[in-house]
Amino acid sequence: MKKNIAIRVLSEFTRENKIYLLFTLKSTEKKEHSFQYLYFSNPEGDIASLLFGKDFRSKITNLLQQKDSCIECSLGVDIAGGISKDSGEVVEHGMTIKRANEILKKLQEKTDRRIAFF
Repeated sequence: MKKNIAIRVLSEFTRENKIYLLFTLKSTEKKEHSFQYLYFSNPEGDIASLLFGKDFRSKITNLLQQKDSCIECSLGVDIAGGISKDSGEVVEHGMTIKRANEILKKLQEKTDRRIAFF
């Protein structure tokens, strides 16, 4: 069964030469509805992550006020799972590459941004 995905972008920002997109999604996977998602990548796309967790929006809002804070580093224990790549090495935690790419395809369609797929 094909999983339909609807994306709602909450915010978009750049920091430390990375683009960040914070969003929610609705899909046929009900468990995905309770999370917020954070996608980020560098311009080359060789470093990228799609993370999910609870209440990212308020935490990120506070982190953006601290000019030297690393957003993804500071989320730490609030990250429930995700997928990351760094120079070709991919690490999956609670999300498959296939599912991440399905979500990212919809995110790219919604934002017209160049997205680094896994």
